[in-house]
Amino acid sequence: MNAFFEGLGKKFSQTGQDAMKKTKDLAEISRLNSQIADEEKKLNKLYLKLGQLYYQMNTENPDPVYLDICQAIGGCLQTIDRHQVMVDEIKGIKKCRRCQTEVPLSSTFCPTCGNKLSEDREIPVSAICPECGMENGSSATTCIKCGKLL
Repeated sequence: MNAFFEGLGKKFSQTGQDAMKKTKDLAEISRLNSQIADEEKKLNKLYLKLGQLYYQMNTENPDPVYLDICQAIGGCLQTIDRHQVMVDEIKGIKKCRRCQTEVPLSSTFCPTCGNKLSEDREIPVSAICPECGMENGSSATTCIKCGKLL
C-alpha cells in the first residue's frame, strides 16, 4: 500500500511540474508574441514613411508601376486641400501662402509676414471622369477608379 501512495505522490508531483512548465511556456509565448506585434508596428511605420518619401521624391515622375497609386494619392491631397479651403471659408478665414497664418477673409496683407494676400481663393482643380464620375488629380490622364482616359 505504501508503494501505491508513493506512486500516486510521484504522479501528482510530475503533473504539477508539467502544469508549471506549460504555464511558463504560455507566458513566454505571450511575451514573444507581444514583441512580434511591437516590431510589426515599427515595420508598418517604416513602410509608411518609405511610401511617403517615395511619393514626395517622385510626385512628378513616378515609376509606371506606382503611377496609379501616386495619382490616387494626389487626388486625395487635392480633395483635402479643397475641403480645407471650404472649412476656412466657413470659418471666415484664409491662410497666408507664405507663412500659413490664418487671417480674416477681408485682409489684404498678412499681419505676421506682410505678404500681400491673393484676392482669389485657390481651390485646386481636379479632373472628373466622364465615365464613372470619380474625382482624379488635375494631372491624371486615366481615372483611378475605372481606368478610362480622361
